[in-house]
Amino acid sequence: MHQSVQQCCFSTYISAYLQAFAGLCGALLILCGIPGALIAGLIVDHTRRYKEVVKVCYLMASAALIWFTVVIRYQDEEILIGVAISMFGFFALAMLPVSLELGVECTYPHMSEATSAGLLLMMGQLVGIVLVFAGDIPGLVTQLDPMDAPNNTCFANSTSSTHRSSFFSPVTPTPASSHPSTVPDLINFSWTMSGLAVLVSISMTVFFWPRYQRIEHERAVSLSSERLSGTRETDNVTPVN
Repeated sequence: MHQSVQQCCFSTYISAYLQAFAGLCGALLILCGIPGALIAGLIVDHTRRYKEVVKVCYLMASAALIWFTVVIRYQDEEILIGVAISMFGFFALAMLPVSLELGVECTYPHMSEATSAGLLLMMGQLVGIVLVFAGDIPGLVTQLDPMDAPNNTCFANSTSSTHRSSFFSPVTPTPASSHPSTVPDLINFSWTMSGLAVLVSISMTVFFWPRYQRIEHERAVSLSSERLSGTRETDNVTPVN
C-alpha cells in the first residue's frame, strides 16, 4: 500500500496541483508515520496485543487509501488530500515495527529474529518492484493528454471557474487521442490497490489469529524457574524437632 500511494503522489493527480504540494505529501507520509510507529510500539510493549494492533492499523490504512483515491480526482482539495496522506502514513508506517515483532512471534523457535525480520522486509521490497512493473499493464495505467488530465494546472487556469471540478462535481478525464506528449493516469491503479488492501485487511481480520509462541515459551521458562526455585528453598529448610 505504501508503495502504491508513493507512486500516485507523484503522478498526474498530485503533481498537477503543484510540484511543491507533491513533495509536501511525501513529507507528510513520513512525518506522520514516525509518531504512529512510536505510539504503536508503546502500545504493544505494554499490552502484547500484536495482532490486534496490526489489524486496526491495516483497516485504518485501507480506509485512508480509499479516501485518498476518491479525493485525488478533484481540484482544490489540498486539505482533504493532505489529511488522507497523513492518516495513511500514520497507520501504514505504524504497522512496520509491530509486524516485525509479530513475525518473530509467529516463527519462533523455528527461525531467528534477524531472519524473520529480513524476510518480511525483503518481501516488502519485492512487492514494491511488482507494483512498479504493474504500471505497464494495459488498462491498469492509461495515458492521458496533459490538457485532459482532470487536475492539470494549465487546463484549470485556461478555463473559467464554472468549469473547474470540485469535490461535488468531478471532471471526468478523457483519454488522449493523438497528442504526442502524454501523462499517466493512475486512478485505475489506485482503485485496484484500494480493493486489494480492503480484501487483505478483511481476510487478516477474520482468519489471522496466530499464537504468540515466543511469549508462551518465555512464560513457560519463567514458570519452570519459579517452580525449581521453590523446590530448592523447600529442600534447604531444616526440620524443627
